[in-house]
Amino acid sequence: MPLLSTFGAASARGFGNLSGIALPSDDLWNTVSFLSHFDGTNNGTNNSFDDSSSSNHTITANGNVTQGSFGPFARPDGEWGVNFSNDFLTISGAGDFLGDYTLEAWVFVNAADGNYVQITYENAFGGKINVVKINNGTDENWLFGNNNTPSQVTQTFNTTTFSSNTWTHIAVVRSSNVVSVYINGVADSSTPSLSGGVADFEVIGGGRGLSVGSANLFEGNISNVRFSSVARYTSNFTPSTFPFSSDANTDLLTCQNNRFVDNSSNARAVVPSGDAAVSAFGPFLTSEVYDAGVNGASAYFDGSDGLSSSASTDYEFGTGDVTVEYWAYPTASGAIQNILDNRAEASGWKLGRDASNRFQVYNEVTSSYLFESGTFPENAWSHFCWTRASGVNKFFINGVQSGSNVSDSSNFNSNSLNIGVQHAGNTQYFTGYITCCRVIKGTAVEPSGVPSAPPTAITNTKLLLNMADGQAIDSAAQNNLTLYGDAKISNTQSKFGGTSMVFDGTGDYAYIPDGFPAFGPGDLTIEFWINPSNVSNNKVALYDARDNQSDSPIVWQNNAGIYLFAASDRIIISSGLSVGTWAHVALVRSSGVYKLYLDGTASGTTYANTDALVAKDLYIAGRYTANTAFYNGYIDDFRISSTARYTSNFTPPTEPFADKGQ
Repeated sequence: MPLLSTFGAASARGFGNLSGIALPSDDLWNTVSFLSHFDGTNNGTNNSFDDSSSSNHTITANGNVTQGSFGPFARPDGEWGVNFSNDFLTISGAGDFLGDYTLEAWVFVNAADGNYVQITYENAFGGKINVVKINNGTDENWLFGNNNTPSQVTQTFNTTTFSSNTWTHIAVVRSSNVVSVYINGVADSSTPSLSGGVADFEVIGGGRGLSVGSANLFEGNISNVRFSSVARYTSNFTPSTFPFSSDANTDLLTCQNNRFVDNSSNARAVVPSGDAAVSAFGPFLTSEVYDAGVNGASAYFDGSDGLSSSASTDYEFGTGDVTVEYWAYPTASGAIQNILDNRAEASGWKLGRDASNRFQVYNEVTSSYLFESGTFPENAWSHFCWTRASGVNKFFINGVQSGSNVSDSSNFNSNSLNIGVQHAGNTQYFTGYITCCRVIKGTAVEPSGVPSAPPTAITNTKLLLNMADGQAIDSAAQNNLTLYGDAKISNTQSKFGGTSMVFDGTGDYAYIPDGFPAFGPGDLTIEFWINPSNVSNNKVALYDARDNQSDSPIVWQNNAGIYLFAASDRIIISSGLSVGTWAHVALVRSSGVYKLYLDGTASGTTYANTDALVAKDLYIAGRYTANTAFYNGYIDDFRISSTARYTSNFTPPTEPFADKGQ
């Protein structure tokens, strides 16, 4: 027995990284898109905020602002990815294909069967075009081509296949004018001889997108894109289980951080198009368990809510020195959005984002902008810091000063602070995630680079909001869970860990915007433990990720049984549940066939459906309309995986789901 058995898995999680304690691991951890143990404090929710500075200001939530684990330090640098849904990234100047090279990446394909989807594309407009494609249709082959407008030469690699809903390492290598394609380190039998070219720019996720519109756009996730001016692989190999690093031969290295950045020495600008989004879903089996104190967290603002701090002279800076900073991840644009606003009086200031997606620092005293510049991208984390020392103002974006020094010694004497909303409290709402809000009065602290950990309360810190007080969190650190009604953590019942989530059946549910990942037509497992308080109810929702009546399948509790519903009842297990008893529920799709399991035993009925499942809002214990079919009871250990974990009857888990990959 491992030492873990002495303490219990949940207790070990609470102790952090205990020396000698063998915390369980999951070799499918890189398929997990949501996992909650509901291991918070009794009566705990996600909308109680704590100021960690010595001032301990009262923070009031107005609306549904919710805390969760998705933050700028959710994963270490190198372990992030980018989610694509008909959008792409462009990088100017990348890609010299005249000699040997290696183009490689980790990809997670979830597009529906059919046309080609693009992984990466380099274009010299009038010169050579080098293309790597995946055909996610019947043939499932890779193509590499050179294009000399208007003719195109394409090479098909017929023996290289891939699977959707799983991370795959791809590498295109040219060595001595011979091109090889490797899938998970294994070379295709074809090795054509193709000439090279020089690219003006590279597109990641786009399929000839800049020349033929939106054709062949990639759907899925891409991580660790590296282009090297050397043939890194000349025979079969084992792909690295660690993030790529930059060396003297690296021309481009991107899609591996909490923001859009090129980690090669070229440091080229990586420009997102459409809804390309930095994601904490990555290919590597993370070895560390998520810890809010180490990895931080964030608050999610839905565009109609905000936070306010109790009034205090701590926010009256006078003409003195000051530091104000934050991390933010906007998910909407096109309007002014406030992040920190001190303008209740005419002697205040504001930090935010303008309608042109620029960073702002506004001076209410002079009715002018101290700073309005830079690029504040959507769907990526950005760190911003404003300092004033002896009347000299500086502005830092991701650790680098932006623009020139600004001389201004305005007398800032407003005593208010709002977060995520305008000072009047009813306009200029922020949509997205905010964290690491720190106000230091009397000291200018310039960042020495991009912060690598949540800020701490150093001398003169008057406010510190690391948004790490959520009690029902995603241990995969990819989502923030909003609790509605009286949904809360309870120590009355638990399967593991001493607590679970309780729902009273009269308006309680949990919700994640876009929390159901895009699975395409591939495999999946949605599983959880339930302990119903009522087995005489008529169809209440346990999990629902629909946008309308007829799409994605959902799982109901119906009296003492469970149902799979997809436009109509598809699989029925009519009995097995009882009040006060924990039961394990699992919905599995394997090779296009759904099975529903109760306590490890499948119904004799299956449901065949290969429809693509796209990213949608996720509801737990309530119906997608959010006003009916509320579950009454307890839920514990809820996990969503993009793999078929069970394909035949099984023994339900006897300990909590693992929180790491190795």
